[in-house]
Amino acid sequence: MPRRLLLATALLISSLLTGCGIIECQICGGYDADTSANASAHTSATASAHTTVGTDYPAPVTITATGYGALDPALASNPPQQELMALRASEVEAYRTLAERVRGVEITADTRVADFLTAHDRIFALVDTFVLAKSRVISQGVNRSGYFETTVALSLDTDFYRDPVATMEAEVNNPVSKSQTLSPALPRTASTSAVHFDTGAYASFTDR
Repeated sequence: MPRRLLLATALLISSLLTGCGIIECQICGGYDADTSANASAHTSATASAHTTVGTDYPAPVTITATGYGALDPALASNPPQQELMALRASEVEAYRTLAERVRGVEITADTRVADFLTAHDRIFALVDTFVLAKSRVISQGVNRSGYFETTVALSLDTDFYRDPVATMEAEVNNPVSKSQTLSPALPRTASTSAVHFDTGAYASFTDR
């Protein structure tokens, strides 16, 4: 009987010593729950802060795109419609080109806006809707070659670079006046100067 008692006591002592060797328990005085929790929180906060500070986003920028439209000979008998169709064609091409440029905007050295978009049609089409909602026509008319020309512009701020999808969704769901979307330094009316537009055969159109 004493032998069994000694054996059981030895096993108990061995288990306690093994437990203290593996973990720091309260019995050994090497564990402080509050200190450990605070240290973990500090480490997490520090890592998060370094991640935020270490991300360098590009400066806000305004991008532009120009589209062209030609007069359709089949509509020669109806000049007003012919002009309007050519003008519409130039607008469509300008917006399409601007959307492509937005998708190609670099967020970081190895990431572009297109990388944030999935193959889902609704998400991918978000760029097109965003461009239509926030861009502005800054120049429109007929150039010297007789083509109708439309130039559109779009300003991208820092929020766009931080989270492109969220920013575009916010702009689409809560659009602001287009007069607030571009830098005041940009022109806001169509140019009809001889430098940019033909003042001959199509002067009547550009002066309307």
